[in-house]
Amino acid sequence: YGASVFSRLVPTSDLFAYVAYAKLGALAYAPPSIPFTGAFAQLNVEIARAWVTLNPSPYGPLFLFLDRLVAAHAASIAQAIVALRLLSLAAIALCAVSLRALGFGLPVLAVFALDPEIVGSYAFGAHNDILALAAVLAAMAVAQRSRLAALPLAIAAGAIKAPYAVVACLAALPEPVPVRRAAFAAAVIAGNVVVSLAGGRAYLAALTFHGTSYGVEKHSAVTLAIHGAAVVLALAAVAVAVAVRRTSFGAVWSFPAGPAPWCWARA
Repeated sequence: YGASVFSRLVPTSDLFAYVAYAKLGALAYAPPSIPFTGAFAQLNVEIARAWVTLNPSPYGPLFLFLDRLVAAHAASIAQAIVALRLLSLAAIALCAVSLRALGFGLPVLAVFALDPEIVGSYAFGAHNDILALAAVLAAMAVAQRSRLAALPLAIAAGAIKAPYAVVACLAALPEPVPVRRAAFAAAVIAGNVVVSLAGGRAYLAALTFHGTSYGVEKHSAVTLAIHGAAVVLALAAVAVAVAVRRTSFGAVWSFPAGPAPWCWARA
């Protein structure tokens, strides 16, 4: 973990985007064409190599707040990346604490903490999915004692990255009364709608941009149909889990098909 956090290597262009978004703040949803200067001038090169121009941020207002909190005041790109990795490391620790609170034993925690995909994607790559995942697991753990206290955490997951609003509905499972379970899940979705509206038109436009540019325009009709079916099945799986208060292995079988950061898509 130490080598991953302080390494000068950058495994993914997303890290450069996170640094750029931290410097831009609210403008991250509609990035200006003005180039970065000084110690951050290298961002222009990395952004041009990966995307030509910086794409609007598809991430929620809470992620931008955390991103700016830890990385905006860094003196260099390297410092900003280390700060983002440390934030991810804290999220990994919160995941472990939450898993323990949910009743998982030390062997499972060891597998989680030592999984090369966890270290590589979340500590080294600082992929922001770990922040949303930490919020989901924390919500599920807190919900064992208080659903009301768990609700803000569940909403926070989607406020970091929108798809996690659906996964966070699983925090409703400890509630024994079906109507209250449904109400909790509805409150999570409604809370994220409010957060999205608070992000303004620019945030909604950024989500539309990514859905179009990296979905409709990028893939064939067959691929889109398969992806669409997978989304419908995932939504149905979460809805059934909330309705009947049961979960299963779900789509664990599909994890070899892709890296851990995309686990929300196979919820």
